[in-house]
Amino acid sequence: LAVFEEYGVPQTTPEVAKRLDLGRRSTYDRLERLVENGRLETKKVGANARVWWRPPTNVDTVASATDTNDREFVDRLRDAAEGYAIVTLDTDGHVQTWNRGAEQISGYAADDIIGEHVSTFYTEEDRETSVPGQNLADAASHGSVTDEGWRVRADGSRFWADVTITALRDTDGDLLGYVEVAHDTTERRRDETRLREEKQFTESILDNQRDLVYALDSSGTFLRWNDRFREVTGYTDAAIETRRFTDFIADGATDEATAAIERVVERGE
Repeated sequence: LAVFEEYGVPQTTPEVAKRLDLGRRSTYDRLERLVENGRLETKKVGANARVWWRPPTNVDTVASATDTNDREFVDRLRDAAEGYAIVTLDTDGHVQTWNRGAEQISGYAADDIIGEHVSTFYTEEDRETSVPGQNLADAASHGSVTDEGWRVRADGSRFWADVTITALRDTDGDLLGYVEVAHDTTERRRDETRLREEKQFTESILDNQRDLVYALDSSGTFLRWNDRFREVTGYTDAAIETRRFTDFIADGATDEATAAIERVVERGE
């Protein structure tokens, strides 16, 4: 609790872990216990982040915080979550506030972007198909909407973003605006694309082999196999999945085949 007394603003889990010199898992467990005891409050930010803060203890302060709705909460956490763009929008989708994470990710300074429409960050293709307006409409209808796709930086370059847009409403249910939380996931998408392409390339090589190629786990269960294996054995993929390696060994040779697998596990080849 001293961390929250000292800094006074919402803290992310990694920030608290660093100040307590603890692992993230241990820190998370301690924070959860404080939430259960009513000592802290928490809220998810974006796809993977979470912030924690100490609630007001004075009755008048609590009432004031309730009256001002979520806007003050958003103002407090805007600069607390590093690596995330946290942007508030008016009811028409124009930028109202802009945090450091948004500037780092997009390249726009606050003075250059406040007042501009959120569609500024979308690709031309998305603007032509009304994606920005549809995302705002969906958030207003359903409370929030998640979206993943290309966004455009100030210099015209693109980045892949994981975005959540949440509608902000007053106590009467009237729309006040939106908060958008975005995270640059370009590197993750690039890695996923590379792994997918490598897998497709490997499978293409395997399926063009005239030899029977297959992979087993240490118990002899099939993990992968090529087209030639399927062709020679006459089994479907579903049937192969239920078989063990020894099911394909001739009578009398099972012990030898099992010993061979054991040698592979022991020696590596």
